[in-house]
This record gives sequence, C-alpha cells and structure tokens, in this order.
Amino acid sequence: MAESTQIILDPSAHHHRTGRVWQAHQREWLRQFAPVEVTIAESVEEAGEAARVSAMKGFRKIIAAGGIDTAYGVVNGMMALAESHRKSIGVGFLSMIRPGEWSRTIEFPRRLTRQVEVLQAGHTMPFDVGCVTCFAEDGRPVTRYFLNGAGFGLGPQFRAILRGGAGRNPEGLAAALLALGGVLRSLGPRVRLENASGLLYDGPCPMGLVMGGQYYPMLGKVAPQASPTDGALDALWFAPASHLDLLTGFAALLLRRKDQGPPAGSARASTLRVSAPTGAVYLEADGQYVGRLPATFTVEPKALSVIVPQVGAKLKKPVFAPLPDSKDGRLAGNLKQAVGC
Repeated sequence: MAESTQIILDPSAHHHRTGRVWQAHQREWLRQFAPVEVTIAESVEEAGEAARVSAMKGFRKIIAAGGIDTAYGVVNGMMALAESHRKSIGVGFLSMIRPGEWSRTIEFPRRLTRQVEVLQAGHTMPFDVGCVTCFAEDGRPVTRYFLNGAGFGLGPQFRAILRGGAGRNPEGLAAALLALGGVLRSLGPRVRLENASGLLYDGPCPMGLVMGGQYYPMLGKVAPQASPTDGALDALWFAPASHLDLLTGFAALLLRRKDQGPPAGSARASTLRVSAPTGAVYLEADGQYVGRLPATFTVEPKALSVIVPQVGAKLKKPVFAPLPDSKDGRLAGNLKQAVGC
C-alpha cells in the first residue's frame, strides 16, 4: 500500500469531455499506475474529503484528474493533514483536456502521454501554498488554500453572481444585471491593502490579485515574477479606468480573453490584509468563490510535495588548465573547475 496511487476524478468537467477522455484511456492508465484506486468526486468538497481519506489510508501518491474544481479540492483536503504527513505524499495533476493554470504553473507537458510519464516517475518539489481567511455570506470566518492565486473585486463578484443562478432563473439574471448596473455607476469598489510594513494602497480598485504562481484562471499569465517556491505572495491591483474600459475588461474576462492591462501597483509580501471600507467585495481563490472581504492572506512555505517534471543535471568533469612541464620533468596542473552533481 505504501506505493499505491489514488486518482480523484472529476468526470463532469468541461461539459463531460473529461469523462470521455477518461473512458478512452482508463484501462491503459490504470495499468500504468497500478496499484491504483479511483474515486469520483463531483464537487470541491468531495474532492477534498477524498484526498484527506486517501492520505489517511496510506496512499503515497494522489492525483487530481479533471477540472480545476477537483484540483482546488485536493489541495484544500491535503492542507487539512498534519504537515509531516502531507509532505510525505506526492500530489499530481492530470489535466486530461489541456494544461490549465495548475499544469502551467508547474510547467507540465501538454501531451497526455508525457503527463502520465511524469506522474508515474513521481519526482516532487516542495511548493508554497497560499492561505486566505475571510468571511462567508452568513458572517462566519472561512479559511481556504490556493496554489496559484486569489482575486477580489468586480470580476469575482460578477462571476459569483453568474454561478449563483444567472441565466437559470429570473432572480439570478436580475441579480447579474443589478451587479452590471453597479459597474456602470462606479469605477470599482474602494479597497485598502496592507502588509506587515504598513499601507500599500487605499482607493478604488476594479480588481486585485494575490498570486502564489504566475497564472490565474481565465486571465492567463498575470504575475511573471511570481514563484510558488519563494515563500512570498505577489499582490497586484488594477487602477480604475473609464466606464468603457471597464466594460471592455468584463467582456474580455467573460470571453476568456487575456488582454487585460498592466496593474497599477504591485508588492511582494508573506502577509497581506485587504479590506473594503465602503461595502462587501467578493473574493475567490483559484477561480472558486470563497467569501467576502475583509481577508488576510498568508503563505505556508514548502507546504505541499507537488509532482513535477524532473530537471536533469549534467555532471561537469574537472577541467585543468594546461601548464608547461616543470623543471623536474613532471606534469603540473591547477584545478580550474570542478563541479559535481
């Protein structure tokens, strides 16, 4: 059991395309990962519970296969374990459709056959995990973990309302239209960002991001300097623009375009606090709705052992500088470079 693999599968992601890919490859993959068990998780909560239970059973490799919901749930389930326990387990991500933000953050190969080979090899790297504590709709405190990043502002608010029922019932559509009307009346909610040293920003902000990795769902590569192994979070906030620019930005967001403008400001810190003095502002982590501001962001360095492609290291042989023969007839040489791996 010590070498067993648990696959946590989300067959409903991407309009059932993930399920079809799994059906086509499952026999081959089960043979390659054997001994292996498969658990179907159709929600974030089920994925988190499956990851936690699998770790307690003794599985040494846990693979989230499918959409970002499953991957997010697995990360949060693993973070519920004791530190010494979770660090001994390799956590992998199998996209099955195309590499998403999770796979791009860890520079996973695009081809499915190569992804499976990497997951089979099981080489791990300790990754930082971001943590956000905020408030749910009913006012209770909520703590969630993220691998890539968290977002707040009008974008998460509008997407949260859409996920809450817009298009499926008149009430949901009315709420979405009301939120859009709020966008038209305002250039963004007022937010206050602080780190351990003091105030970073206080003013209107249509959208802000707190990044652990470089990529954010639907937005692409937004934080080129961020690293999931540097023990810090990268905060980005976008300045208010004209109403036309805001509407264009929302259209790009909903159409999954990646042409948002550069941030108005940025900062790197291990702890951040974001509040909204003028009202409730929605918050999401790795594209999943979490709650509302105020929120505190922290980072847990090297909290999770993530399966990554192995980086090969070449062995460099010692190189000696050529020298003329010595007076006593023996050859002489000085060590110029000696690097071993």
